Formats: sequence, C-alpha cells, structure tokens
Amino acid sequence: MDKEASNEILSLYFADFECYGDNELIVSQNLRCQNILNQKGELIEGRGAFCLCTGGNATFTMLGKELHVKKDDVLIAYPGSVMSLLDASTDFDLKLVVISHEFIKNSVFKKALSLNDIFSFISGQPVLHLPLSEVPFFLKSWDLLRHIILSVPNEFTLSILYSQISTLMMWLNAMITNHMQTDPVVLRRGDELVAQFLRLVSQHFREEHRLNFYADKLCVSTKYLSSVTRNVTHNSAGRFITYFIITEAKKLLIESQYSVSQIGYRLGFPTQSAFGKYFKKEIGLSPSQFRESR
Repeated sequence: MDKEASNEILSLYFADFECYGDNELIVSQNLRCQNILNQKGELIEGRGAFCLCTGGNATFTMLGKELHVKKDDVLIAYPGSVMSLLDASTDFDLKLVVISHEFIKNSVFKKALSLNDIFSFISGQPVLHLPLSEVPFFLKSWDLLRHIILSVPNEFTLSILYSQISTLMMWLNAMITNHMQTDPVVLRRGDELVAQFLRLVSQHFREEHRLNFYADKLCVSTKYLSSVTRNVTHNSAGRFITYFIITEAKKLLIESQYSVSQIGYRLGFPTQSAFGKYFKKEIGLSPSQFRESR
C-alpha cells in the first residue's frame, strides 16, 4: 500500500495524524469516532501501539478480551495483536503512537530491557491508569514525536526518533513495574502460559510453524497448549501462529521489493508453491494478487 492510500485510511480515523517514513511511526489524535466504528474499528494490525485516553470512555477488544478505557488510561498492544474499537462515548478521544516492526527492532529499548514483564502485563491487563502527575510526560512525549516528524529531516532525525521512542517505552515499562508492585496483575497459570507462548511465536514464527515446537519449548503437550490458549483468548494456538505469519507476509508484500519466492523463503516455506497455497487459503488471494491489489 502506498503512502497516499495509507493516509486516506488514516484520515478516516483521525482528524490529526503525522507519519514518518512508510508509516514506520504514526502519531495521531482527534478521533473521528463514527468513521472508526463504521470501519469495523480496527486501529492497528501487526504493529506495536500505545494510546492515552484524553477524554470520555470506550470499549476495545484485543486477543479476544474486552477492555474498558477511561480518561488517563493507557492501552498497550504489542506487535502481532489487533486492537479494535467496539464502542465509544461521544466525547471519547485519545493520543495514539503506532510503531512498525522495523522501528521496534532498531530501538535501543530492546537492548536495555526485558519484554517478559510487558508480555505478562498485556496478557492479563493491558490497560494502565496513570497517576495524574505522570500524564504530562506522555502528552509531552507525543508532542515531541509529532514535532520531530514535522521538522525538516536531516541525518540525525531517525536516530532522534529511535531515542525518543526508547525513552517513552522505558518510561512505560517503569509505569508498569510500579503498577505491578502496588497492584499486582493476578495471572492464572493459563494467562502466564499464553503470554510465554505469544512471546515465543513472535520470536520464532519465521522459521517454526509447528505447534509442537512451541509446546516442547514450554514443556507442555500440544493438546494442553491448544486448550489453554483457546480458554484464555477464545482463539486456537495455531491461529496465532498463522496470524503472525500472514501479518508479516502482508507487510513484506506491501512494503518490500522482495519477490514472492523470497518472502516465502524468509517465512520458512520450502517452496514458493507451499507459501502461495498457505497464503491463498487464509486470504483468498495468491500473494501476487494480494500485492497487485494494494
């Protein structure tokens, strides 16, 4: 999808948005709520995101769970999840930051902090109510990101954005850590297992499509992993593996110059034919048809 088409879609959702590069980083505000609801509510897909509710209240879904958000709440979605808006009050608004796989991969955050607590928190309760004293930090960070994107680009722009995103993510990690110390997220064994499973899938889906690989890593049977995942998320474990693969395939078909054969190879398929059959079964189009349709 070219940038012009992406901007047309974003303009349906937001009255104010700015994008860096090929939508590697998006900051947006001033929701067009009715338009979002008419568009089935999907705000992000296959990207990381966090948003601050600045007014009203709303109900989202993520990984099969309903999440209720009110003013000064932060809602967090990690790459590979889908965050959808089900309903919103007329005064609901938010400030949203969406980050691509590539942007997260190159941020210093991944080198500085473990994501284990983040995954566990998101699996159990991905909504964090900020103390009033902390709200200005998020707002100022959002404003700074927007300012950097709008500034005349130079050789330092990308590094500055990486640094600012890393700072915001580390601050968010601190907020989650403080929250878990004062009001611990009560995770059942199933919640913890699913969080670990999703983390493993995000790390290995390009080379491992077999459910038994993940079950072995987690020291459980495939039957048990499937049962627990369905109970916690209302989706099968296999669907999550497929979702990660298809999301990455779409991203590469839209944003990269790799051939269909190269994309299939990068996603662990032995032949272009195997990749094509897998993709068409899920999407209804061949990879080439999907690419041409964007």
